[in-house]
Amino acid sequence: MPAFLSAFPTLAIDLSSPRAGLGDVRLDRPERIQATVARAAALGVDLCILDDGLDTRPQGTHPLGHEAVTLAAFLAAAVPRIGFALTAAPAAFEPYNLARLLASADHVSGGRAAWQLSLDDGARQAGLQPATSADGRDARRASEAAALLRALWESWEADAFLRDKASGAFIDTDKVHYVDHAGPHYAVRGPLNVARPPQGHLPVIGRVDALLAGVAPAAFDVLRGSAAGLDAWLRLRGAVSTRAPGWRGRLWSDVTVVAGAASASLPAGAAGTGLVLAGDAQALRRQLADWVSTARPDGLVLRFAGGLAGAAAGLDALSPLWAGVRPASWASRSLRERLALPAFAPARPLAA
Repeated sequence: MPAFLSAFPTLAIDLSSPRAGLGDVRLDRPERIQATVARAAALGVDLCILDDGLDTRPQGTHPLGHEAVTLAAFLAAAVPRIGFALTAAPAAFEPYNLARLLASADHVSGGRAAWQLSLDDGARQAGLQPATSADGRDARRASEAAALLRALWESWEADAFLRDKASGAFIDTDKVHYVDHAGPHYAVRGPLNVARPPQGHLPVIGRVDALLAGVAPAAFDVLRGSAAGLDAWLRLRGAVSTRAPGWRGRLWSDVTVVAGAASASLPAGAAGTGLVLAGDAQALRRQLADWVSTARPDGLVLRFAGGLAGAAAGLDALSPLWAGVRPASWASRSLRERLALPAFAPARPLAA
């Protein structure tokens, strides 16, 4: 087992990609997804990324499926330990409602929720403005929304609820904070009508493409990027450093895994421009070990060809690489710890 893997503890599986092959999973059979997520959790995976499936165009890039928050609540109740990143485009939600949904997911899961910020033109189906525009308004909107969500999650201090029957005091009003935000795209007074999430701020994940499109670096705790080889990965890292000097988040590498017979089910071009690992179990482990030792990403986002069966085969093949690396207490750590993110600290008030 390569000792260097102990320095890169973050492991995620992406079930939001069309490469995951979930389009044929019936909406009334979520237990099929549950079985895959349970297997991933048992094998030590930290995070499962779920799509919101807004894109209903026949030529769209996302399979039709469950709404992410509802699916995550179902999975979190059945599968312990693993975290869930819920994909949502700011253009498709009002920030107050999105903050409430995500905070509720964090409470329901016991502090295991994250937000994957998406610039997705599925907002068109919601009757809202498309999230992609030539003048960068979508990026500015997303930047403002990310800052606003964090401010809303801080509406209530952790000990704001007194619940003192003797005095009749239910809350400490000095520990309830209005946002009073009036910005270019949103006006929100607050406070949020959900208590502070267990994590304080949910981790925010995004794609490097969103950063390069103009979303503020401060919006992201984690960025994920695709690169087909080491030279491309180094160029990607350089682009992030140039766009976001001083950014102290985590940079993850997207990896498509084609395990054994799954290669026959991989449509032409399905791997996109990112790294693809293919072969039997031994070949997959060797390729992933080589990638981690040379590229040294902060984390890995594993995507699988062949649908749920391909995911099961890929996880079984690769899991010996990280088996036994983590301490026994790893599964009980907070999601922010498992993603190697700093502990929550209240931010300064949101500037209008």
